[in-house]
Amino acid sequence: MQQNRLPNLFIVGFPKTGTTTLFDTLAQHPDIFPSKRKEPGDWENLHHLNKANNFCYAEYMKNFEEAVNQRYLMEGTTRYSLNLSSAKTLKGFNGSAKIVIGIREPISYIASLCFQIEKNTKRERDINEDIKLGLSYTKPRFYEAVRSYHEEFGKENVVVYTFDSFLTSARQLTTEILTFLDLEEPSDFNVINNNLSRKPKTKFHGSINQFLHNAVISKTIRNLLKKTKFYNPETIKQIVARALTNKVNYYNQIVENEENFIHLKNQFREDVRMLSETVGQNLSSKWDY
Repeated sequence: MQQNRLPNLFIVGFPKTGTTTLFDTLAQHPDIFPSKRKEPGDWENLHHLNKANNFCYAEYMKNFEEAVNQRYLMEGTTRYSLNLSSAKTLKGFNGSAKIVIGIREPISYIASLCFQIEKNTKRERDINEDIKLGLSYTKPRFYEAVRSYHEEFGKENVVVYTFDSFLTSARQLTTEILTFLDLEEPSDFNVINNNLSRKPKTKFHGSINQFLHNAVISKTIRNLLKKTKFYNPETIKQIVARALTNKVNYYNQIVENEENFIHLKNQFREDVRMLSETVGQNLSSKWDY
């Protein structure tokens, strides 16, 4: 890596807004160098962004040591969005960075994140009970996070997209982000398929799925398929996942619980209204708030 170069493109969140797919898509661009790990940041304490913390900072920067002359060094620690001090810290780390933030309709976000927590902990959750208990993941602070990045970096250096737009027009969104970065879209640019929140059909299917998606194996298969120009490896990955898993239904569980559904609508109504003003989209109408 060229000396003194810092990451200058951050996909900061929120989780479950298509950031992994967006990261993998943008990583194909010849002027964007992706970090070795998609989410290398210590989002809770942000020690890695402080040069005084020699070890944490050095370990973090290793993610970019193979960069040469790419315009952007990119990382995608989405949970920066969950730490409201991250915008100020990132500004102090590299004030000229570009920021990409994904947001999502709150109830859909909570349902998807519940599945992710279950997947990570391997413990089934009662999502309606979590909502009644007011667990932290059921209270995303979309507006505050977006506002903090606008205040620190300026709206001209921040792009906010909705998960809806990502699902319906991923290519158009990718083109818009490349325009925001002042980059041309290569003729052979491929918009990678979306990750889906799905559950293994059985424990056996889950074991197969985990084996096939092991990082080393996936990388080997991807490289082999790229060399043979056989088939989009990400599409194959999706076909395998769909065969081994079932779609998660946490969203329906919330909707079917009228008390919780109304509670969440009321909880996020003002947040969605302020978001609408901030991002210049009528999200209140779009998301029925």
